[in-house]
Parts: sequence; structure tokens; C-alpha cells
Amino acid sequence: MRKVNELVREVVADDVVDLKDPRIGCLTITGAETSPDLRHAVVYYSVLGSDEEKTGTAAALDSARSRIQSVLGGETRM
Repeated sequence: MRKVNELVREVVADDVVDLKDPRIGCLTITGAETSPDLRHAVVYYSVLGSDEEKTGTAAALDSARSRIQSVLGGETRM
């Protein structure tokens, strides 16, 4: 599971760099935890900046969720 979690973290981190949303601040993907059946994952991140920047980054990531999920599904095969 540790390797799967690291793979998810790397794929998400690579994809987030390509997002063109101006609300995204200084963002770092810090980790990921996947469920044992690999159907769900929780991705952890940190944002440097003010509370407005943190809120904006959270909103931007939430709006890009489906794109990130499709990239993750396309780049990882178990």
C-alpha cells in the first residue's frame, strides 16, 4: 500500500502543476492514503499564504477534482 500511496501522490502532484487556475497558490502535495480496495483516496496538501489563498486553492482543487481523478485513473493501472 505504501507504493500505491506514493504513486497516487506523484501522479496528483504532476497533474496539479498543469492546472491553469489562478486561485492555486504555493501548493505542495504531501501525501495520499488509498483504501484497501483502491476505490477511494485521500490526498493531503499544504498551501503557503494567507487564509484567502488557502481557501482559493481548496476551491480550485475541488473544481478540478474530476480532471485529477481521470488523470489518476488513466496513468495508474493495478
